[in-house]
Amino acid sequence: MLPECSLSEAIQHTLKFAVGLIPFKKNRLTKSVDPIKFYEMRALGVPIWSTSFGTMEDRIKAGDVLGISSGCDWEALYGRSNQFRLRGKELDRFRSENDWSSRFKPLNELFKKFHPDDPSGRY
Repeated sequence: MLPECSLSEAIQHTLKFAVGLIPFKKNRLTKSVDPIKFYEMRALGVPIWSTSFGTMEDRIKAGDVLGISSGCDWEALYGRSNQFRLRGKELDRFRSENDWSSRFKPLNELFKKFHPDDPSGRY
């Protein structure tokens, strides 16, 4: 495979991926997993193949990710992969909806509700 590299080099490599693979087993441990690998690859527009586990099960059902399992038709999956590549406004929207400020906004609003007089906004 590839040797150790910097973050910017890793991003450049990832941009060239035909697909991103998230092959977790479905079990009690992975039932509540929301893999960060999904957000990293999706934010770069990479189409994703995943087994059905944790949050990925819902993403497969929603049509955001291609589901994989033993015995699936890999050639057919590969043929459909490019339609799952995010581009343009779709990619911008995903990045905006999943950046740290968006993800923590509900939590910050909750803190403000319980600590309205804190000018720092930390609590």
